[in-house]
Amino acid sequence: FTSVNGVQICCERLQALGYDPRDIQAMQRVRIATIGPATAKALEHFDLTSDLVPDE
Repeated sequence: FTSVNGVQICCERLQALGYDPRDIQAMQRVRIATIGPATAKALEHFDLTSDLVPDE
């Protein structure tokens, strides 16, 4: 994800379709990368964690 908005839109859409965003990461084939700590923190709202947050 490149932004907080991207996290919110994607996860809210999954919920609207009847999916739990946590189930996506639970498949263990999906790795989540975020740009910046604010975007990584936005994932926490949906009980998800970022697998990669680049330093720069």
